[in-house]
Amino acid sequence: MLRPTAAALGALSSQHTTIPSLLSRSYSKRPNPAPNADHDVSATKRWLVAQENRREIIPRNFSVKYSRSSITKKYGNACTKATLQIPLDALSKEIPPDMIEGVKNLKSYELSTDILEISSDQGGIQKENREICYQKLDGSLRQIATDYVAREAAKNKVSLSRKERIPDLSKSDLRQMSFSKRKAYFQQRSKDQRKAKSAAKVEEKLRKEQVQIERSQSGRR
Repeated sequence: MLRPTAAALGALSSQHTTIPSLLSRSYSKRPNPAPNADHDVSATKRWLVAQENRREIIPRNFSVKYSRSSITKKYGNACTKATLQIPLDALSKEIPPDMIEGVKNLKSYELSTDILEISSDQGGIQKENREICYQKLDGSLRQIATDYVAREAAKNKVSLSRKERIPDLSKSDLRQMSFSKRKAYFQQRSKDQRKAKSAAKVEEKLRKEQVQIERSQSGRR
């Protein structure tokens, strides 16, 4: 009885392992998310977490001007209205760099002077209105950080879903696969298509938000 040569066995082996190995690489062994996938948002995320149990975010040492309250009937002519003035370069030392763009989009930000001006005349005394101004600032900064982290997380999700998609296989490749592997392949393709549609919606939402930001900035100029 003739025995197949080593060369023939090698050729036969390579012919039968090409497609399974391709599917194994593309389907079974998916790339793991990078350990630093959220590197871009880590600073803002850490900052936001650090503020959760803090009553005051920003040091209460910025310039405050007092003027006559608009609620004259309640408080008379007393100069109880407080206007907090925060230079952007000073504020940038207290928050992560990624939050600066969000600060510039606040209505209280003056583009010509690079200063935030926040006013309050709700309280009856200067000290109360001053604290209300700082509370408004703290609330705005928390919201900016929350929105930024959410946007970047959405971008990372879209990017990751793209990396996880399995590659297209030719008809000849599919014909050489077993029924069970073809079934698994098409099931995963269907999942990828659903993920792609979801990712497209997220991308469109992010694009619209960016357009609104750019329009807001152009309106300030």
